[in-house]
Amino acid sequence: MHLSSIDKMTAFRRRYLDSQASQPLVIVDLGSQDIRGSYRSIFDRPPWRYVGVDIVPGKNVELVIRDPYNWRELKSNSVDVLISGQTFEHTEFFWETAGEIERILKPNGLCCIIAPWTGPVHRYPLDCWRMNCDGMLAIARYAGLEVLEAWSQTADSPKYDADSNQWHESILIVRKRKGEQKLRERIYRWSKRRVRPPLKNIDYWIQVLFAADQTYREEQSVCSFLDGDQWRKVWIGLPADAQVRSVRIDFSGPRLRLIELASLRVSDENRNFLDFPAQNAWDEIHLQGDAERLESAGDLRVKTEGIDPQLHLPAFKEAREDLPLFVEMQARAKCEPS
Repeated sequence: MHLSSIDKMTAFRRRYLDSQASQPLVIVDLGSQDIRGSYRSIFDRPPWRYVGVDIVPGKNVELVIRDPYNWRELKSNSVDVLISGQTFEHTEFFWETAGEIERILKPNGLCCIIAPWTGPVHRYPLDCWRMNCDGMLAIARYAGLEVLEAWSQTADSPKYDADSNQWHESILIVRKRKGEQKLRERIYRWSKRRVRPPLKNIDYWIQVLFAADQTYREEQSVCSFLDGDQWRKVWIGLPADAQVRSVRIDFSGPRLRLIELASLRVSDENRNFLDFPAQNAWDEIHLQGDAERLESAGDLRVKTEGIDPQLHLPAFKEAREDLPLFVEMQARAKCEPS
């Protein structure tokens, strides 16, 4: 949580909430897990009740929601204030999230959303969007919320370091309109929540990082996913103009305990650079991070606590830049190391 975001959220509290310091406000922080800090110190002030909400358990999370787009754990018209920072860029279908925000806010309830407009790729486990001012206004319009403020930081500020200035956040402050919704709108929102097929959570993520010099960067990576406990053939294409001599494969997931690979190949349309186990032995793969090799007759089996398991493939001769590389694997991820 960088300083510029903390300052923007603090300014929201001072401008809109400090006058209600004696009121027992319910303040929900969406995407509250403490990775490098949180907003708790700004809002955890009795009689206010601060509630950290996220889709995974962790530090600063009091409530885990099972469906990110249908919050059955939170009642309609039950929240005075919803805050969210550095979350919407990671949310695949943020417009569905906006609808749930509108539902749980009390009439006249307030919402403050902060999201980056610029900045490098930073998956957790996805990095889907960047939001400018127009995008923030679109969120409010879709959810039927009254806009109080919407703006973007358009230039670096001397107040902040490079880490803060790279994001140029946008901020949206909205209010839920007081009064009854039109019958047609209420029926539409009610039916949408019940008729829409559930959007399945992704169980486990695969991130393929590639480099010319074994220095891996987040922006030089491609992602795919695995369903829990099922063998799946994964095919990942790397950028055609990428200079690739080394590949690292990371796995992640909140309950990940075992990774199994039956085959793994790095190739272009003309040749195989690596082919496990047909041409290469599994023990040529170097494990780092939270990864422990298990004995296995034919497959690669890796035990993990799901923190940061890394598979470093052996270096290979640089491929032709005009021929894209492909990473193919037969893989399975499980929540039990058995």
